[in-house]
Amino acid sequence: MKFNINDKATVRLTEAGKRILRDHHAGLPADLREYFRPRWETDEPVEFPIWDLMHVFGPALYMGAPEMPFVRNEVEMENRK
Repeated sequence: MKFNINDKATVRLTEAGKRILRDHHAGLPADLREYFRPRWETDEPVEFPIWDLMHVFGPALYMGAPEMPFVRNEVEMENRK
């Protein structure tokens, strides 16, 4: 399977994932914090470019991690044709 890191990925965030995203958002410069809507306030699936998903959640994704950021560890990739 080939994909481009600009492709979209959709995930459902666990409480740990919401916390990771909230902490990441808090570390952004003020002008960027205002630009990005707080996606951790929903239980609906959230969409990220793959590069952003890796950037935000990468440090939390390792074998033996005590908390997973995604429900059932699932990442849905967009269909490319």
